[in-house]
Amino acid sequence: MITTNDNAVADAARLIISHGMRVRYQHERIGYNFRMTDIAAAMGVEQLKKLPSFNARRKATAQFYNEQLANIPGLILPSVAPRRTHVWHQYTLRVTPPARLTRDEMISALKHAEIGAGIYYPIPAHQQAALRGVVPADAHFPIAEQFAQQVFSIPVHPNVSDAQRAYIVETIRNWV
Repeated sequence: MITTNDNAVADAARLIISHGMRVRYQHERIGYNFRMTDIAAAMGVEQLKKLPSFNARRKATAQFYNEQLANIPGLILPSVAPRRTHVWHQYTLRVTPPARLTRDEMISALKHAEIGAGIYYPIPAHQQAALRGVVPADAHFPIAEQFAQQVFSIPVHPNVSDAQRAYIVETIRNWV
């Protein structure tokens, strides 16, 4: 907890506890997430008890997506390295030529079909304000910049039903 009567200190503290952001995905500085309340912590303890089943459901959904979306031209699926596990917090696809639609057109089509789709990291790390002075201003990371324009994520949370994930796959297959 911080208490202060200094507006500059209060502003800096708010920025730090919000991942260094005033505007979502625009990091002005290195920040953190220190916003948990006691009630949130108590709920978190209960949720942790459900984590194994949540992870198992996410894994099953990711496996379903991997099977159903395989071999679609222009659609690159996530993978798991040998002898590794993945908790599938996100299921991120990469849209490249020869896909019929761009990533942004695909997101628009999914939203039109009432399917949530998100771009979680639209600005590469080296272009974030928080890293000015750390990364040279003229730094160019072409792969990171390219991927930032091509990737998006589809629902993989544990409550995605079998019918919903089938609908998601059908919608993607119809548009990509």
